[in-house]
Amino acid sequence: MSKVVYQDVTVRQVVNEALIFCQSHLQEKGILILTGGIPDAITVNCRSQQISQTLFNILLNSCDAIENLPGEKWIRIDAKEDENMVEIRVTDSGLGISTQIQKKIFDPFFTTKQVGQGYGLGLSVAKGIVDIHKGNIFVDADCKNTQFVVQLPKKVAA
Repeated sequence: MSKVVYQDVTVRQVVNEALIFCQSHLQEKGILILTGGIPDAITVNCRSQQISQTLFNILLNSCDAIENLPGEKWIRIDAKEDENMVEIRVTDSGLGISTQIQKKIFDPFFTTKQVGQGYGLGLSVAKGIVDIHKGNIFVDADCKNTQFVVQLPKKVAA
């Protein structure tokens, strides 16, 4: 059995990898991506493809949630760090998620999308990946827009 390899990567690199896979989808929907709030120096010890997958799933959900909103459509990605943790926030121009939905949002097969539009696995997979990394993922209910927060330890204990 091969050993799981965690590497130090910049948060910007992980975000850029996620954006590569959904860039055309976002452009097609006319959604502006704002990544100016990611300091270049922030790094995290992780499996970068998995964290990119997590961000990709969040980005796609944000895209689907705001594509039909009137007015400006945007998604902003910010990152910050302290001694032990890295925090990535994905905020979109939506007006939040109800408390009832927040309780179920990470459950496998839970979806608010129309039949045939999604399987309800994206956020469940994202949560599983974050759990493996000994982190946390949640919706910030205090944000006036819709905001997902991914918290990861800077170093994953062996």
